[in-house]
Amino acid sequence: MSGVIAPSDIRWPTRKQEAWKYTDLAAFSKLMPETFSLAEPKAKTAPQTLWQGECARRLVWLDGQFQNDWSQGAAPTINDEGSVSCEALADLVTHSRRQAQTLVLNADDQCVHLVFAHDDTQDALSHLDLTIQIPAHAEITVIEEHLGGRAGLASTQITLELGANAQVHQVRLQHAASTQMLIGGQHAHIAEHARLHQTHIEWGGRLSRLHSTLALQGQGAEVHYYALSGLGDRQHVDHQVDVRHEAAHAISRLQARGIIGDSARQVFNGKIYVARGAQKTDSDQLLRNLLLSDKAEVDAKPELEIYADDVRCAHGSTVGRLDEAALFYLRSRGLDRAEARRLLMLSFAEHVLREIQDENLRLQTRTAFADHLSLQKSA
Repeated sequence: MSGVIAPSDIRWPTRKQEAWKYTDLAAFSKLMPETFSLAEPKAKTAPQTLWQGECARRLVWLDGQFQNDWSQGAAPTINDEGSVSCEALADLVTHSRRQAQTLVLNADDQCVHLVFAHDDTQDALSHLDLTIQIPAHAEITVIEEHLGGRAGLASTQITLELGANAQVHQVRLQHAASTQMLIGGQHAHIAEHARLHQTHIEWGGRLSRLHSTLALQGQGAEVHYYALSGLGDRQHVDHQVDVRHEAAHAISRLQARGIIGDSARQVFNGKIYVARGAQKTDSDQLLRNLLLSDKAEVDAKPELEIYADDVRCAHGSTVGRLDEAALFYLRSRGLDRAEARRLLMLSFAEHVLREIQDENLRLQTRTAFADHLSLQKSA
């Protein structure tokens, strides 16, 4: 596919659709470039990633196109054009340069680094549909990075299929260019006694929306979902998380934290669904946010929908500001106000950052996240 397309030629989801109530793509389309490019990516050099450690596979995509020369390890297989997981985005996908692929992992793939880079020489419109199959009993770490770009729009749908007793630790780092827009899907099918641990850290992009559907399909399955956003300027991040308990004795933990400054906006809608027959479900959800300015905004909505009678489910949500007493204490110990604020924000963020198991990756992510927070000028 070649050529260009104007945002006005695409039918966007609007606020009339409940799932898009707080992220109006029709309104965002007015901030998009006059045209999107559908041409092949032009970047000539491999992207500079945050994670530089060793992995069994390092696979790189540029605006949805797999880059074999920049990758190491077995490449994914190309499928047909894939399916649309969100009907509201059907027109966007139809007009995008798109590809569908399948990545089959094995027990030797103990660490896999997936790099979703975006070209900084053109405003591309792209869609990638990627299915990742994890075999039974495998223990795998998946590091996923989204970076680069200019003012393009990237749609990425990733489906994880966990076999019985598989253990997956997934870290998603979103630090795209400040004008890049991203719409993502993270969908998981979790078999009996499999465990999925996800840590999502976001501090980049102009717009980032992630819709996760996590289906606990086997008895004793587990999902642990942690999310952290550090937002400033006019950034907009929207997480829609749908955890579906479809079998008995399953466990889900959902915790999200946001640090929102300037005129940024954080949206988080977490829904726990417990089907009939999913007895002994154990689930909790906690959403916490820090507002750094009067213009910052948070929309948080935890939900429970339960059709079983022998369950333990809880949820909560809080929004607050930095503790002035704690700020005074730190300043009385010689810190200036900016450094005291930064220290308190990092302490708040640490509850999610500590979920990154690899020490080097945790330290690198903490440093990059802290550098971004230091740019927030709100008083």
